[in-house]
Amino acid sequence: FCRSIFPAASIFKIITVAAVVEKSNLNSSSILKTKGSNYTLYKYQLEKDLVNYRTLTLKEAFASSINPVFGRIGIFFLGAEGLDEYALKFGFNSTIPFNLENEKPVFVYPDSLFAIAEVASGFNQSTSISPLFGSMIAASISNNGKMYAPSLIDSILDLKTNEKIYWSDTILWQKPVLESTADEIFKLMKHVVIRGTARKSFNYIRKSYRFNDIDYGGKTGSVDKDGLGKIDWFVGFCRHKTDHDQHVAIGVVTVHDDNWTVHSSFIGAEMMRMYIRKIQIEKGR
Repeated sequence: FCRSIFPAASIFKIITVAAVVEKSNLNSSSILKTKGSNYTLYKYQLEKDLVNYRTLTLKEAFASSINPVFGRIGIFFLGAEGLDEYALKFGFNSTIPFNLENEKPVFVYPDSLFAIAEVASGFNQSTSISPLFGSMIAASISNNGKMYAPSLIDSILDLKTNEKIYWSDTILWQKPVLESTADEIFKLMKHVVIRGTARKSFNYIRKSYRFNDIDYGGKTGSVDKDGLGKIDWFVGFCRHKTDHDQHVAIGVVTVHDDNWTVHSSFIGAEMMRMYIRKIQIEKGR
């Protein structure tokens, strides 16, 4: 979970949308254009003046992970410099301060217009992250734009004296986006699990009254990796409106051959459900 061998795929759309919200003042209701299939990326879909296009909101494009929309955002709103700026703000190409040895999340500066579109939409194999970093991206949105350094051990208790002899410090590592931007992305990620690509995986949680006071959201992603297989991602969070203990971020990646087994979004939803239920039981709820 500390190795960055997995292409980030559409998880990078979180970084793209963060950049366009702050640099171009787009929001979840902004109207954008697209043409052709949602999950391809051809040059005709990236032409400046589209013909016979259809329109949709940024919220809809993010929830359904529509590649041409984000490819166009990369080319016409951000450019290579904008993508690079926000990738670095989130911690790409930096060593994560963690107890265990880990690999840097990798961002390769795009060198052509089409490469910009590929990077912005996550439709490439070069941008890569670890599950650890994926969970940190989700946590930064849930934590109002603050990315904290992860820790392996929360605390150590001396059972003889019942005193804490060690506890981890809360260290702010990056602050990639403004709180208002995090709020906007929070809404987009919520829509993914309600109406978007992860909606089926969250059926049980949506129907459970135990999650009535909990906000939850995420982002899916999938891409083929040469020599590895079909990469399937889910990063997400759930956060109780008042109880900070019921707060968790998740990063899940699975690798498949030609036959799919279980989606990462389903695993992520189950991890959230089990973690939150454990906290509720401990509190007698």
